[in-house]
Amino acid sequence: MHFPAVKAWRKFEPPELCGLLALLDEAIRDAILRGSRTLVYEVTQYLKPLWELESVEEFERCYIDLLEMHFHAYTYGRVLHRDVSENNAMSRRGDDGKAVGFLNDWDLSCFVNADGVGEGLTSQHRTGTTPFMAVELQRRAADGTCVAADHRYCHDLESFFWLLLWAVLHFDLENKCRLICTYEQWTGDWAGSNSFKWNFLHKAGTLSAVLKNALDMWKGTVKRWVIPLARMICDARERSTRWDDEAGKVFDDSIYAKELTFEAFMHTIKQTPREWAHGKEA
Repeated sequence: MHFPAVKAWRKFEPPELCGLLALLDEAIRDAILRGSRTLVYEVTQYLKPLWELESVEEFERCYIDLLEMHFHAYTYGRVLHRDVSENNAMSRRGDDGKAVGFLNDWDLSCFVNADGVGEGLTSQHRTGTTPFMAVELQRRAADGTCVAADHRYCHDLESFFWLLLWAVLHFDLENKCRLICTYEQWTGDWAGSNSFKWNFLHKAGTLSAVLKNALDMWKGTVKRWVIPLARMICDARERSTRWDDEAGKVFDDSIYAKELTFEAFMHTIKQTPREWAHGKEA
């Protein structure tokens, strides 16, 4: 299983952070100060972004690696990543020269309880990179507050779908570059990103309009993976919507967790999960 190997690390506590904070991105710096977080500096293997892979075939293999790595971390380690994104989905070449996928940056991860819900979190605490977050984690009520939703495995799995959609639109493998996103709504605030994703899945004509902009090299992936996954997730969302006599139609995350599973995801893209030689006690 391909997990980043930490070669060395050091933990920085206040007031040691003072000099380091000036070197960090403003948003990260504010988050550390606001949450009184500890900064851990790690030295790991050198990883590359997925858009520097040689071909679509390499990307698809690495994508499967990422899905399986994440699933086994959840199944055996009882850990959710909570920030699947283009910056954390990486690759490197093994000794045999083949590219393998690595899911990096587990600093926002959390353990899950027996019900598969992230521990130590409140339903108002959300984390993730905006374009890749699950629809329900970005939904807000009329007063602007977050609609209560626990972070579950299905939300991370949905993030993998948005990563795939992002890739076919932005990863120019021929030129080894990531194109600038032209969908301002998708990369804007949570409300805009939520609206873009909801429309992509549910609003007639949006899916086809967006996928017309997929790069030519990705046409096969769009047909075999993106469209079937969009249909599967849309169907799962519809089956997860129930009627409440007081609130009307409500989305039930506990149902969604049973509908959007690793097995369903892999079956949809016609991939057979590999067997790994580890025990459940690991």
